[in-house]
Amino acid sequence: MPTANAMPAGSSFRGFSGIWTPYIYLTLADDELVFRIAACFETEASFDYTLPEWDEPGAWEEYLSTVARKNLYEIDGGELTKDDTLLTLTTFFADDTETPRLVIVAKLLPKGAKLGDVTVKAAENPEPPQL
Repeated sequence: MPTANAMPAGSSFRGFSGIWTPYIYLTLADDELVFRIAACFETEASFDYTLPEWDEPGAWEEYLSTVARKNLYEIDGGELTKDDTLLTLTTFFADDTETPRLVIVAKLLPKGAKLGDVTVKAAENPEPPQL
């Protein structure tokens, strides 16, 4: 299984072995999809990271710019574009608007994509949640 190296200590991605995989495998009844983690960040509830208004001019660009500013890590190959199919995972309580949410954004890889090791390092100045 491909792994990430140079992972920051105390990372949210740490597994039981101390090594994490930058890939998320989604098995469906008739397909297996592989996503590559591109961003991990904390955000306030007011940032619409789940259902942005994509039809508005500049909405994708603003979303991608915000994710890049908030990203806690610099991940090789983690660049996102408006043409990517994204998977978003988040932690939150439905009635809690005060606690920052941890969000992971991953992009769908093409079938047969080569899965390799990834270098990850802590971002220098990620934008913190605006609470």
